[in-house]
Amino acid sequence: MSERSRTELTARVAELTRALEQERAAWQAGERSPYAALDSDHQQLARRLHDTLSQSLNAARIYARVIRSAAERSCPEASESSATLEQVARHAAEELQTLLRWLRPARLDGAALVARLTELAELASRAVPCEVRGPAEVHAEPEMEAELLRIAQLALHGLVGRSGATSIELELERDEQGLLLTARASGGGVMPNEWKTALEGRARSFGGIFATEHAPEGLTLSCRLPATVSGISRTMREVADVTPSR
Repeated sequence: MSERSRTELTARVAELTRALEQERAAWQAGERSPYAALDSDHQQLARRLHDTLSQSLNAARIYARVIRSAAERSCPEASESSATLEQVARHAAEELQTLLRWLRPARLDGAALVARLTELAELASRAVPCEVRGPAEVHAEPEMEAELLRIAQLALHGLVGRSGATSIELELERDEQGLLLTARASGGGVMPNEWKTALEGRARSFGGIFATEHAPEGLTLSCRLPATVSGISRTMREVADVTPSR
């Protein structure tokens, strides 16, 4: 690498470091994270779906139940059709509630990271068997735990709905480099490019790395994030040190 290139790289890293330090100050002041606007949009969409479609499906169930009761003696065929309509509406409402749980950004809300990951695994298990492995407790700064939880939610949703996985295993670790979340999907080997790109960008913006590994037995996703907000800027400062010289 030429001296000019190294100087330009150093200046760029310094610029990114200043930006990340500003983000850190914003978090500490209680302001929003870089992806808060996107998460807010998801939250609002989930709220609209709940307030409209969910309530409409519940109303349809109630009407079908009333019709079934009224027609039970006078018109058995109508009663049977109403019972089928009620079952369809109930199933649709249950599917919608599952979708809303995926859509709403996962939050710690004072709970431990492993506990929230276990809840996500239980949600995923409605479609694909999913379990969490690793230590019972893994701790980092709340901002980084919250971001890893959101990435885990997005990754799981992609695996459950699009990869063709037959089972999923989540593993969470903490080492000297920070937090490491690994998702192993057996029987599935496809992660949509737009999903992968979004997760890579989100991890990178928090000083982390998101990677995928394809193998005959399935797909492995891994995400590493610093354990502290200060680790984000430290990661960026290390870019120049690992850039190969020419």
